[in-house]
Amino acid sequence: MHRRLRQFRFVLLSTLLGLGLAPISAAQDSACKQVRVAGPESYPPFVWYNEPGPEIDGVGVALVKKALEGTGTQVISVKTSAWNRTIARTVAGEIDVLAALYKTDERSKALHFIGPYGTERTAVVSRAALGLNVSDLSQLGGLYGGAAQGDSRGDFVEGELKSLNVIRAPHVRLLFAMLKAERLDYMLVGEFSGLVRRDFSILEDPALKVDVLSEPTEGVYLAVSRQSACFDVIRGPIEKALTDAAGARLDAMKADALARFRQGPLRKAPAPKP
Repeated sequence: MHRRLRQFRFVLLSTLLGLGLAPISAAQDSACKQVRVAGPESYPPFVWYNEPGPEIDGVGVALVKKALEGTGTQVISVKTSAWNRTIARTVAGEIDVLAALYKTDERSKALHFIGPYGTERTAVVSRAALGLNVSDLSQLGGLYGGAAQGDSRGDFVEGELKSLNVIRAPHVRLLFAMLKAERLDYMLVGEFSGLVRRDFSILEDPALKVDVLSEPTEGVYLAVSRQSACFDVIRGPIEKALTDAAGARLDAMKADALARFRQGPLRKAPAPKP
């Protein structure tokens, strides 16, 4: 009886090896000693990078760290120069988790979205001298606007932008500089990612006017690369960490994160090149 059981186990193990299934846990364990996390440079309370170092902070990062607590897996920050490049690296599996991202049909092909754990609306920042009161994107026809590369405003807004004259710039700081230099009439940003920053203040600038669109409201998600070597290891724990933090606890985490961000040093925004 025992001999037959050993033979059965041997045959089962051989079959799993042949299918490439048996070594998964061991391979994943060795490949997942580090989980690489990235996000937008300045997106409080969800995620931001502390200057001058590359250390990442925010609610999204805290959720990932909580999910992997006690596993021996190190969460490390990855910073790239442009947001569209960050997304491309995540799609390729070079980055494991994006700490804050809108969900779109196209992105869902390469990324597994968890959440949402927050919401955000689109803000239209225009030159005050134009006297705009924007409640709908159709009012921007005939004007010259800008948005950041890789910064999707969600499927609905991106569809509306196809009929507008909008350029894509590498970074929101460049858009701000172009707007101040009157090279743009307006720019589109998130109400957090564009309006709550350390390098420049839109809300306190009398030369600028902000209109936050009431619709649509987009969810802010954690996104795990489907190409990540850690995908099957980290997906479940991150989903559980978000479920455990739902409600008042998550609201408290956002308030604490925003307070930490506002205590940080200010940075000077670059002037536009002539």
